[in-house]
Amino acid sequence: KFDTRGGGNFKFDASKVIATCRLIVLTHTDFGGNAIEMLSDALKKNAENNNDEKPFLVGRDTDELEYRALSCLIRFTDLQLSRYPNSIENDMDFLIGESSPAFQSRAWTAAHVRLGEMQTLEALRSISISGAIQMREKIEKKNKQNGDKGGRNPLLIVRNKPCSPQ
Repeated sequence: KFDTRGGGNFKFDASKVIATCRLIVLTHTDFGGNAIEMLSDALKKNAENNNDEKPFLVGRDTDELEYRALSCLIRFTDLQLSRYPNSIENDMDFLIGESSPAFQSRAWTAAHVRLGEMQTLEALRSISISGAIQMREKIEKKNKQNGDKGGRNPLLIVRNKPCSPQ
């Protein structure tokens, strides 16, 4: 959750989307090696309650899981931003330029909606990048204090494809 400072009434809550990303990047080593049991228990509980319970959300566990979840969110926002035909700058130029569509026309409204969507995704992307950098620095500092000499940390890998079942 992010609360903007400066007197605005805008509050940004990405807890559900980051919980979804945690679920996507979850590995068997998370939650003290009990991730599979945790998921199994949650599914059983949900089935027993006929799905009447509040939704299952994967909570925060380790810094490594948080790093992977933020990396997942960065990928999602990058992918979604790449699907727009224009950039934020192009839409802003379009809306304030000489060839700007008539006020409140369909083209004007569509451009404003698209611009708002892209700005929201860009804000989410920037927050995610900043958080991932902070998490990685925290993990590297912790590892250095524990005598780790560096190298590739397998707990920070965000896979492009799911692991194939054994």
